[in-house]
Amino acid sequence: MIGYLGIFVLSFVPVFGNLSSTKIGPESFKIRLDFFLHFMVYLSICLYYLIGRKLGYNLFNKHSFAKFIVLVLFLAIFTEVIQLCIPSRTFNLVDLVSNLIAVFFGIVLIRLL
Repeated sequence: MIGYLGIFVLSFVPVFGNLSSTKIGPESFKIRLDFFLHFMVYLSICLYYLIGRKLGYNLFNKHSFAKFIVLVLFLAIFTEVIQLCIPSRTFNLVDLVSNLIAVFFGIVLIRLL
């Protein structure tokens, strides 16, 4: 639960510096680094849940997986939408899509493993 709260708190912290792009591969196409970071954070949340489940820990007593999905989707959406209200942060639809793609990918991994 601490990891989920950490993501929530970090969504309020101003980011300074340039996360605009990085060069990847021999052809050096550009991808925004923060999109990759969003993906990795939400995939990590899903993997954290998977590891806990494999070790016998449940986040909730009943319907743990369904409740986890609702929780992580809420977190993925809320942490982006709340940035509309924070002066030093900016809502970005692509960040939201990166979050949701990572959640979807994580859910698929959880179901397969």
